[in-house]
Amino acid sequence: MKVLALIFLLFFSFFSFTQTDKSNRYIPYFQTLKSNKLAYHLTKNIETDSEKVVAIHSWITHNIEFDINRWLSFNYSQTPIKKILFKRKAISTDYSRLFNELCKYSNIPSVSIQGYVKNEYVDYLDKFYLDKQSWNAVKLNNSWYLIDACMDAGKIEYYKRTFAGYFIFAFSLGTSDRLVYKPHFSNKSTKIYFCKNGYFFKTDHFPSNPIWQLTNPTTSLNQFELDSSAYFEKFDTLSKNKSNDDLTVKRDKYLITKEIDKEISEGYESFETNKRNNFGISKSYYLQALKQSQNLNIGSENKEQTLKECDSIKKLLFKSKIHSDTNIYFLKNQKSDLIINNLKKKELISKQNKILISSTDKSIKLLNSGLKIGIVGKINLKSTQQKNKILKRKIVKNKQFKKTSFGKKTNITDSTLYMNRIKLYSDSIKITEKQIEDKLAKLTSIHNEFVNNMTKYSINSDLNNKTAKELCNLRLSFSDDLDFPVRKLKDSLLVHKTKDDSLLYDSKNGAIVTYFYSEFNTIKKDFDNLYKFNLINDIEYCKLKKSIKESELVNIKHKDNINAFEKDIKSYNSILKTFKNKFNEIFKLSKNQIEPTKKENHTYLKEQFIEFQMNAIRSSFINRHLKEQIKENKDLKSKTSKLNKKIEKDIAKIKLK
Repeated sequence: MKVLALIFLLFFSFFSFTQTDKSNRYIPYFQTLKSNKLAYHLTKNIETDSEKVVAIHSWITHNIEFDINRWLSFNYSQTPIKKILFKRKAISTDYSRLFNELCKYSNIPSVSIQGYVKNEYVDYLDKFYLDKQSWNAVKLNNSWYLIDACMDAGKIEYYKRTFAGYFIFAFSLGTSDRLVYKPHFSNKSTKIYFCKNGYFFKTDHFPSNPIWQLTNPTTSLNQFELDSSAYFEKFDTLSKNKSNDDLTVKRDKYLITKEIDKEISEGYESFETNKRNNFGISKSYYLQALKQSQNLNIGSENKEQTLKECDSIKKLLFKSKIHSDTNIYFLKNQKSDLIINNLKKKELISKQNKILISSTDKSIKLLNSGLKIGIVGKINLKSTQQKNKILKRKIVKNKQFKKTSFGKKTNITDSTLYMNRIKLYSDSIKITEKQIEDKLAKLTSIHNEFVNNMTKYSINSDLNNKTAKELCNLRLSFSDDLDFPVRKLKDSLLVHKTKDDSLLYDSKNGAIVTYFYSEFNTIKKDFDNLYKFNLINDIEYCKLKKSIKESELVNIKHKDNINAFEKDIKSYNSILKTFKNKFNEIFKLSKNQIEPTKKENHTYLKEQFIEFQMNAIRSSFINRHLKEQIKENKDLKSKTSKLNKKIEKDIAKIKLK
């Protein structure tokens, strides 16, 4: 029934529809292809700017999908707004520009912010190099608020369940699956980064231009890199908006600045913020040179002034080239850092999972020992019981004492000797009986300890397996060994795992089940000694009988001795019968636990396999990132060279006049 119910829910989900956000207005596709018309339909009949911003943010996060292919190719080029609306795909810079565009047509002050973001690709204490992320600041009721529509639109998922995987997942009740590496965007609109203050955003966002930190005081990039709050997922949700009012004039001025001038100033600001980021300033020098070249009048009569302007342009282009080359140098440093970190992650999981797998392998061996002991123990138990019965019969039915005649007279010397020997062996019999009773009690105690510990071990093994599965899921979402969610679970697992597996061991670090079996085997020797002492005692009674005159007391004592022995053996055999159940329980508990423990071990291996896959993917990302960013630098240098050649031609023309 559970399987059928799960299958029903699974297929029902294929045809079910998610609930729509009430703030997400439905607008026909063809009325969304122009930003001005889209803004009109989104804000129609809405009076307050706050409600308009809600409508714009909601529409973008519900309708614009993150462009995985562009992201995978590290293509940060600017996409026309029309194309974004037509394809309904974007990267962070596109989300930001689209939000700005819709705010512009809704008469809401808004700006795009360039900067750095801490996400699953950034490790604690990583250094930042390029400010390739964008978000927005919007002015409502004379206060600025921050919005990241890209991060609120959903998240990237790296694995997809195959078609066969749905059936396997259903029929195995979620214990098995089939996944394939296929990055895709999961659209799950939220408002986590909607209209928050600078104190909330500073946890994982850092703007290249300090005026958009919206905190007082502002912080440096180095402080942001050292801040561990994002690592521990601790966002500041308590601090109220206390942005630096001294920067209000700068923000208002920035708001009305032309786009080309914004881009130029942002490049300079990004370099002031982060000396490792040379691409922005390189582009700013180029754009400034391009702007000046467009205003250059080579036909001017003032040749000297025109040549000075040309020299100024050439200096800007030279600076652009120098910063492009410097940027390539820093990008190679970044690659080196990322490769070292990536290798560290691989070594870490190899080392830690080796401990987990090794410990679980030992547990599996002990459980297999429990299986064998459960079977062999019952065989030995049966043979011990049979031997007890045979030897008991041998002693009880021994007629040697009856056949032995009393002496004609008492030999005091001999009789005293035999009586002392009988006392000595009787004491040995009592000591042996005490040993047997103590060992039987000890074996019961060991067995109880094994049962109790196996119950705890079974529960903990199941919990550890769930933790390992959770780790697998985290790794499938690109979290790694230097991320807090993974570290929190892994460190806890490493502490608990050794304690949990130690439940199968005794205080001397030996297997409890092996200890039980070895103690059981020693009791057989005690039984042998008991028979031996009783046989010898019987012989001594015969000798005593020969050395004294007829005495009924000797007959009574001998008979009491035999009866006591017979009673004890019956009692011991009765107790030994219960050990059949004990060996059965050892076998059953061991058998029932082997598969769950193997599954636990398999999950550790699976986690390691996923991390090795992700490690290879990260390596590919690192190499492709460097390649694409160097290409971007080379493209900028190429533009710089072309403009430089044009200026040189212009200089030649001016000098010829």
